Formats: sequence, C-alpha cells, structure tokens
Amino acid sequence: MKENAIIILVRGSLHDIQELNCCLASLNLHLKETILDADIVLFHESHFEPYKSQIVIPTSEYFPTVYYSEINLEIPGNYSPKIKKSILSYYPHPTDNKHPGFSIGYRSMCRFFSGEVFMSPNLQKYSYLIRLDTDSSFSKGAGFSLFQWANQHKIKYGFIKSAIQWDHPLVSESFKKTALRILFSLKIKYFIRGLLVPSERMYYTNFEIMYLPFFASNNWQHFFRKIDLTGGFYLRRWGDAIIRYMGVKSMVCKKERMEIPSGFIYEHGGTFDSGAKLSRRTYILKNQNRLGKH
Repeated sequence: MKENAIIILVRGSLHDIQELNCCLASLNLHLKETILDADIVLFHESHFEPYKSQIVIPTSEYFPTVYYSEINLEIPGNYSPKIKKSILSYYPHPTDNKHPGFSIGYRSMCRFFSGEVFMSPNLQKYSYLIRLDTDSSFSKGAGFSLFQWANQHKIKYGFIKSAIQWDHPLVSESFKKTALRILFSLKIKYFIRGLLVPSERMYYTNFEIMYLPFFASNNWQHFFRKIDLTGGFYLRRWGDAIIRYMGVKSMVCKKERMEIPSGFIYEHGGTFDSGAKLSRRTYILKNQNRLGKH
C-alpha cells in the first residue's frame, strides 16, 4: 500500500469513462515518477458497476493499483427543512441562458471536494492526495515525483499558479462574509489574510496537491461544516475552488502553500503550464468575470 493517492470522481456515464481513460493514459505517459508513489482511488456513486468494464487501465508494470470507493452525492439529510425546500433541481448558469444549469450532483461534487472527501475512511492511510478530474490530462511531466517534492518541502497545499482564476460573482454571493465569520470564530492565526481575499478568487482545483492530515484537521473540517450548514453549496452554487482558496490563504502560512514546480503541462478547459506566471485563459476569465460576462 502506497502512502499517497491520486483521487478522481467519475460519474456513471460513457462520456466520463472516455475522459477518464484519456486521463489515466496521460498519467502513464507523462507522470511515471509521480504515479510510482501513489495508489489511484476512483470515487463513484452506487449505480457505477456497469461502467467499470469500460475503464482502460494502462498495462505498464509501474501503473498504480486502482481502488474504487462508493459515495453518496445526494442532498445531506441534516439540512434544515427551510434549506431543503429552497433548493432548486438546477441552479441557473450565470451567463448561459441555454445551459440547463448546475445539477444537484454537480453541487454535491463541490461539497464533496470542499471537505467531505478528506474524511473518507478509504483515504485515512494516505499522507498526500493529488486531486484530478476525469477531463484533466497531462501532456508533459518534469521527471520527478510530485509527492516526493511535497513531502520534501513539508507543504500543506500545492497549486498551479498560472491556473489561479476568478469564479463568477453570481455563484460567489455572500461567500466571503460567511467564510470570514466562520474563520474569525476559529481564531485562525492568519485570519487577516482572508480579509484581503476577493470573494471570487479561486484555485483551479482539478489539479491540486493536499496534505491529508491538515484537511482532515478540526480547523478545516469546522470551516467546511459551518459553510455546509448554510446550504450555500446548493442554494448559491458555491464551489470547492473558492472555498479552497479562502481556507488555504487564511489557515496555511506562505512556506506551506507552494506553486507546483516548472515542467508540468496539463489541460482542463485550457492548457496550463506550471512554469508560467499567468495563462492567457486566466487573464480572459478575470476580465470577463469583472464585467459579469463569464
């Protein structure tokens, strides 16, 4: 059993399986050193069994063991009746009137990766996690293990600098005020930094490195649970990306949150280079969001 894991949430659809197969193939081709240090854990819902046979596991001798972990992406039962009654089946997309909106499953995914994933019994044996999405794909690696890099520098969070972006204001409403109130109640040492974080600022969380003991800690879990009880994931479509940015900035000192080193290039709705300071897509998103057009 390895000390680290690459975690991916995969839905029960052929489209997701096709994307996942491309993701796994790219790991095999470009991140050999990193996958040698890890297991792969695929999270899925209960109806996933018929899709397992469609997953193509690379046959190289160094490819990790793949484990499956069933999760529930329904609305939590501990919400108040008022919150449950107010949850829409689809939360409207902020800019695309033709888009059906964000499903319950999508919003549950945001909730899951914000905090619940870190308490999964199937992850407690690991130290570091790399989170990917099924449509995350690598075209270049740097020839060393990201897990060894993270452990060497004792980081709590690693991110792609050029992929830091802005979420849309209409899916960030009231978030900063809520988060700061919770952080203040925790008497967080670096709380003052949270005051300076714009409410729409976010890490691009489809490729991130996390130190599990920190994210499973009382502080992070208290932060997540208090946010969760507001119903913001479902009522306002708060995403895990803005929660991660605010929480990490407020709870983690600078030397323990580091940019992923140069040499890694991955794609997820755009191409991102870990050695770049900015990406063209980040610039466009920032300005579109500020104009309310994204």
